[in-house]
Parts: sequence; structure tokens; C-alpha cells
Amino acid sequence: MKLLDIHTSTQKAVTSRNRLNEYIKQSDPLFMEAIRKEAAGDHEGATLAQTAALKAVAAIKEKYPFDV
Repeated sequence: MKLLDIHTSTQKAVTSRNRLNEYIKQSDPLFMEAIRKEAAGDHEGATLAQTAALKAVAAIKEKYPFDV
């Protein structure tokens, strides 16, 4: 294994970990809120929360791309 390969693997691992942490902080709570609202019968609120969660996921993917 070359030094460059190790560096690239490390970068990908760090990016993956950062992305996971951002999902936990930003999008996961919004998805949970969508599930709670749907279970409570608030379909409009669930849709809004799900839309916000999907926007958060897109922003996270843009911030931490895998093609490092």
C-alpha cells in the first residue's frame, strides 16, 4: 500500500465520520420529528419535517463529499 493510498483512505474515513456526526446532529432529529408527527396524525407537519430533513441531508452531502 502506498502512502498516497493510506492518505486517501484516511481522508475518506474522516469524511465519513464527519458526515455521520452531522447526520446525528442535524437530519436525524428532523426525521424523528417527522415520524412523531405522522404517528400523531399531523401529516402536514410530518411532510414539513421530512422536507427539512432531506434538505439537511443534501447540505451535509455537499459539505462532506465522498470523492475526496
